[in-house]
Amino acid sequence: MTFSTTTAIPSAASEQDLEHLSELFRLLSDRTRLGLLMALRDGERNVTDLCRQLGLQQPTVSHHLGLLRANSLIASRRSGKQVFYSLNGCVDVVSPRAIRIRMGSSSVLIDSPAGERGAGVEISSTGGIDVADTSVTAPAQSQHQTVDPSGR
Repeated sequence: MTFSTTTAIPSAASEQDLEHLSELFRLLSDRTRLGLLMALRDGERNVTDLCRQLGLQQPTVSHHLGLLRANSLIASRRSGKQVFYSLNGCVDVVSPRAIRIRMGSSSVLIDSPAGERGAGVEISSTGGIDVADTSVTAPAQSQHQTVDPSGR
């Protein structure tokens, strides 16, 4: 999955806003974690279902679920021997294909691939950062970056 974003960062953006976004993008830079978040859009799932849907081994899925849970992006509940995972309160399902993650005063909208078009990311902040998927015109300095979570 490749994300193409245009970023405008006004000088008024706080260090805390930038740190929140940096931490969030570190979490989202892994294809497995991004896939897990998108898989949980449809509701609560256990590890077996997630392994089957993503085609990954249980230790890999459990490791990444732990990282997402430790960073408060997902919640878990135990029912007998099974653990069920779901998106928590800072992650909202925006549409059948998209989620919005709120972290600090910033939020990130992630839209999954549709047809021939790639995935899109829109970042916005009440703290002065305004970023959108290749379509923002802002008075501040602008950077264009392409992020490939798989590292390719």
